[in-house]
Amino acid sequence: MWRWLRGIRERRDAQAAEHVDAVHAECIDNPSLVLVRVVKVYQKARRGTKAIVVHEDDGRPQDTWFERMRPRVGSYYLVQRCSAWGPHNSNPDTLYVHWIGAHLTRRMVKAANRHHRRWEKAGYRASAHGR
Repeated sequence: MWRWLRGIRERRDAQAAEHVDAVHAECIDNPSLVLVRVVKVYQKARRGTKAIVVHEDDGRPQDTWFERMRPRVGSYYLVQRCSAWGPHNSNPDTLYVHWIGAHLTRRMVKAANRHHRRWEKAGYRASAHGR
């Protein structure tokens, strides 16, 4: 790869890592927030979307209702923890999402991970969230 092109990519990766690290720091500072990744959207309705998400902190899958939102599979969302009984599937642990604090695309997370690997390879310590 050309040297100038690699420099552009490294700067973009660093910006993505800064954004991803800020979102992880927000999760640490505020325990009522959680970062989730959408793995499956199984129903779209007029008033929202039903999806399966995976919690990034512990890898736990959870049924989720995104009110008046259309989440994308593979995207990461910073949401408030608000679990309750789900009447559509009788699940007592359904996550209800009424707002999204931050949105991270798959591409952004991959760029941040690439940046963190580059820094570890150079001998620097990885960021605080362990990626």
